[in-house]
Formats: sequence, C-alpha cells, structure tokens
Amino acid sequence: MVHSEATSGRLAPGVWWARMTICKTDLVKRFLETAVDRDWQKLEGFCHEEFAVRESAALPYAGVYRGVDGFRKLAKVIFIDSFNHFKVEPQYYAEGDTQVLLMAAISGVGRRSGIPFSSKVAEVYLFEGELIKEIQPFYWDTKLISDVLATRD
Repeated sequence: MVHSEATSGRLAPGVWWARMTICKTDLVKRFLETAVDRDWQKLEGFCHEEFAVRESAALPYAGVYRGVDGFRKLAKVIFIDSFNHFKVEPQYYAEGDTQVLLMAAISGVGRRSGIPFSSKVAEVYLFEGELIKEIQPFYWDTKLISDVLATRD
C-alpha cells in the first residue's frame, strides 16, 4: 500500500510523488512471501546492508544471523533441521515510524523428539528508511521450543 498526500490538497499538482511513503507492513508481508518462495536474491532487495536476525539466547538456535545468507541458514535450521510441519500463521500487524510488529501463531513437531507444539511469537521488524535492518523474534515460551527440540534418550 502506498500512501501519499496527493489528494489532501496540501501539495501542488504534480508534486504528490515527493511525499510518498511505503507502507512498512506491506513490505514485511512481501518479505515473508519472498522468503517462503526461497527467492534469496529478491529478498536482498528488502534488506539493509547491515540486516540481521537476533534469536534469543534461550533457544537452541540462539545467535545473530547476518545478511540474507544468515537468514537463509536460520530458515534451514528452523524449517528443515529442527521441525517437521513448522507453520507460521500471521495474526496481527502493527506499524510504527521505524518498525512493524507481527504477532503470529506457530506450530510444528520437533524433528528428533516427535513432540508436537503450538505457541505464539512476536516479531519486531526494525527499518532504516524503507529497508529491513533487523528482525527480533520474541517467543511466548522459549522453554517449550527447547523442550520440543530436545532429543529423546
């Protein structure tokens, strides 16, 4: 969604483009669609040169994943190595001047443990200009995720 003040009467005709702003929520949605499609080259167009995902120290895949290559490695850890049938279902978006908050339901089955789970996650997408600079996921229950990813003895 593109918002402009063209129809507000505050700008002279022909100058509407000078005040266009991109809806950051729509950028996050397109970023996620592109990630699901695994179009890593296209994904770079959404990301700031210092792009990073910061996963909680309480998770088995804790750490800072830098750049699109780091994001791709994290996606492999979550969607291929750690879980079967991992699903992220966006529930709610809220947008501020420099961030978008995504609330989502998550579910899946631990690949090694066979334990099914469902929970919630909030992801904060931090922007610099119109590029995503950082993603900070906040899991409702990191212990549950750790338990699901534990191996059976």
